[in-house]
Amino acid sequence: MLQNKTFTKILSVVIALVLWVYVVGEINPTTTKRLDNIPVKLLNTENHASKGFVALNAEDFVVSLTVEGKRADVLSLDLENILVTADLFGYYGLGENYINVNVELPHGITLVESNPSKLKVIIDELVSENKPVKINYTGVLNEGVEPGQISVKPESVEIKGARSIVEQVAYIGAEVDTGKLSNEVSTVKARALAYNGVGDIVNEVKLAENSIEVTTKLMRTKTVQLSVGVIGEESPDLQITNLDIPETVKIRGDKAVVERIEEISAKEIDLNDYNASAEIPLEVFLPKGVELAEAPQLLVAKLVIKGLSSKSFEYNTSVIKIDGLATGFTAEIVPSNLIVSFAGKDAVLNGINSTDFVISIDLQGLGAGTHQLPVKAMINDSEKNITIGPKEVSVIILESQ
Repeated sequence: MLQNKTFTKILSVVIALVLWVYVVGEINPTTTKRLDNIPVKLLNTENHASKGFVALNAEDFVVSLTVEGKRADVLSLDLENILVTADLFGYYGLGENYINVNVELPHGITLVESNPSKLKVIIDELVSENKPVKINYTGVLNEGVEPGQISVKPESVEIKGARSIVEQVAYIGAEVDTGKLSNEVSTVKARALAYNGVGDIVNEVKLAENSIEVTTKLMRTKTVQLSVGVIGEESPDLQITNLDIPETVKIRGDKAVVERIEEISAKEIDLNDYNASAEIPLEVFLPKGVELAEAPQLLVAKLVIKGLSSKSFEYNTSVIKIDGLATGFTAEIVPSNLIVSFAGKDAVLNGINSTDFVISIDLQGLGAGTHQLPVKAMINDSEKNITIGPKEVSVIILESQ
């Protein structure tokens, strides 16, 4: 009995296997399959560019496809026979655009689902700009030596790309290995790369030039005294609170020339040319064959100018001097307080106190009665830059008894 049961089980397995082979091999059932990371090709990119547009994320598009077909066809499906596209034609709106995904499959295979079915394409304006070339030196230099007599060709490079990316580019960097330089002038070719303001490479732009020719040689550096004359005077209505001029400057040149130099002069600063704070670029006079070194230095004079300061004093009307009172009359000033303010340069104000002002009123030609009269204040016989508040006081004139 046990043998019969075992035989029956084995027979059942064999029959099931034969049926499976028959179904798979002969009937070939329909099945589905998921395909991931299928790249999407953008169409009409050249036409798009000719109209001044570019897709920012054109290299990043992939989709997942679910396909259906006979099992044998699905299993033998070659990914190279699948074409997934998105057509940019007609999409010219800046910013986000959603473009249909089109899928072409081999005969006998049908598309069940594309995920995503639309691509979010960010379209930007295609622009070109010229960016300056900046040399990036690599390698170690001896103390007191740096490249000089530098020329680059070209001095600027045209870049092209999406406006938002192009605007990030600060300069075109040309990397030069200082180990290839000597005391003799030589020319090296350096690879050109776009950099942003913090020194990171920007890859998403096209450069019109792939290399830069840099001509230079190694030169001796030296820090020497800087002499800058100052002429002219500040405006009477302004005051200079600070004039900071660099005392030294770093230069470079051939060793024999540089070692003989102890001082460099610059063009005089004329104070008559300035009525506001400024950073004044210094025009340095350099001997033949000598240049300013590349080491960080501020070759500007920092001039700080401000308006006149003010100093105020409070007085009682009892201090007012009465002028021009006619004979036979008396005058009384109605008591009140006055504020006298004087605008001047700090150095002048520091030496002024309340007793330096003469405050007066003029009663010339006035008879009995109550009068509103202007108050006058003077210092050193001058009324300039003095303000008084209030400007008038009440004066009562009476005939003498």
